[in-house]
Amino acid sequence: MKARCPLCLKALEQSDQLARMCITHANLQIIPLKGDWRAKVKQCSKGNCQSSNSIEAGIFLRHVGCSETHVHWRPAQNRVVVPLNASLTASRVYRIDHWQFGVLAELARTDPASPEMWFPLALFRTVNWLYLDEDRENGTTVRLAGAQKAGKTVLATMAMTPLGYSGRQHEHLVATGENYVYVTPEAGLQVPEQQYLEALLPLSLLRDEQFDPESLVGTPHTRANVKAAFFRAKQKAKGLLREMKDYVTGPGGRRSLVFYDTAGEENERASERFRESVDVGAVLLDVSKLSHFGADAPPADRRAAQERLTTTPCQQRCLVVTKIDLIKDRLPEKERALVDRVAAGEEIDENAERNLLRSWLQSPAAQAMDRKLAETLAGHRVFFVWTEGLENAEKGSLPGSFGLRKFVHWCLDGRYGS
Repeated sequence: MKARCPLCLKALEQSDQLARMCITHANLQIIPLKGDWRAKVKQCSKGNCQSSNSIEAGIFLRHVGCSETHVHWRPAQNRVVVPLNASLTASRVYRIDHWQFGVLAELARTDPASPEMWFPLALFRTVNWLYLDEDRENGTTVRLAGAQKAGKTVLATMAMTPLGYSGRQHEHLVATGENYVYVTPEAGLQVPEQQYLEALLPLSLLRDEQFDPESLVGTPHTRANVKAAFFRAKQKAKGLLREMKDYVTGPGGRRSLVFYDTAGEENERASERFRESVDVGAVLLDVSKLSHFGADAPPADRRAAQERLTTTPCQQRCLVVTKIDLIKDRLPEKERALVDRVAAGEEIDENAERNLLRSWLQSPAAQAMDRKLAETLAGHRVFFVWTEGLENAEKGSLPGSFGLRKFVHWCLDGRYGS
């Protein structure tokens, strides 16, 4: 067993190095991965540092020689150049605000000539909890797979904002609103970090309780697309100040959900491109593409779901059925009642969603690919997750997700006790 870089997911050898810097104390150190190096990457060199495990003010790491380039690397200048103000132009100019700009600028002041991307210690702990001999409660890695427009970008984006967590179920799971994003820069683009900025834009808008439908761009066809959401447990027995201190000073108060997103074009191919194993393989399926809801629906979406549900390298797989809002008004009363209970966050039988999906896949209108997918469902959890309000551009209108809290809680293995 070897540690892995959370961006390139390559195994780290003894010849590799990690750069470590605490944002609070700006103490850059290069750590060779020999001997007992594991404690060094987790500790600020200033012995009494209280912020090592925070996200924005804590330790950041860089895999020396990593294939994942810094989003603001400028080869012509041979240095990192972080813009003071970031913006994207679509139908209008969008200003993008995110804590990563400030942190990356701070890192670049100390370490301007290194081309590799930095990542928070929390990501390293989540990917390497077993190697680091830590409690698995640090978090979970999730590979998002599915056909084009299945909803991968929407799910990952909404999972990183408190707006994604409606319903009464698992209320002790609290999204902090902190998140980390990395997308491989594309050299052929006029702005190499454009796809990175596109991933940050909806998070920037939603944080300020704004939204524009055009801010959500589909998963780019790129090497790496990493999105991390951070959570804490609501503990009534502790005072607010103690709870905040626990969250900042130790991973015991925080959990990370790290999404590795994949372009739909990759998932519509028969072969599995991604070989690096993750904790959870979440395969997304647009319910409106089932032949039960459209007689002429092409089989590509169901084929992609069926193949990834059997090939994604991971510890456990699940099927996430999206866009329920597109068909819920067409459902008979009993089926609509189940969907309403999911939306309300009520406790339901863990097999209820799978059983309902199977009935749709085996209906008289089902095509051969539907029935093949139905046969693949055995042993896999099924979740109904959808987001409403994505098409509404009215000022003050915000999207909201349903069923997402239940899915995230399961991904984290229910580690938040009620």
